[in-house]
Amino acid sequence: DTQGWMDSHACTVFQRDGVLRITSTGPDPYCVSGPSAIPARTLKRLTARVRMTAGNAIGLFWRSSTSPAWGPDKEMPVRVPADGEWHEVEWDLSDHPLWSGNIVQLRLDIEPADAPAGTVLDVDWVRPK
Repeated sequence: DTQGWMDSHACTVFQRDGVLRITSTGPDPYCVSGPSAIPARTLKRLTARVRMTAGNAIGLFWRSSTSPAWGPDKEMPVRVPADGEWHEVEWDLSDHPLWSGNIVQLRLDIEPADAPAGTVLDVDWVRPK
């Protein structure tokens, strides 16, 4: 069960042993969550336990009730070593002007967009902090 996460562009998404595995199949790979209702006013930080085999960051994008379209104005990257080891990362969205209203969907991008096909991003969990 991918808990609502699905491939959206240039990747495959599946769950194995409780871990979400995102594997790039081409340039600019990303996956999206199912519908959500995250109250941005009270949940200002997200954390995740992740590991990557290539690339150097994960881009978090979002859509909200106040700004419903995807766009680079609603992106927050976080650096991740591509060493295949587990790392906890944090997105601090407290000062982002478009982290507002209810967050209705999240998107995770393997960065950079030209990371090689076959790059794996494993996500153990994503949760508010």
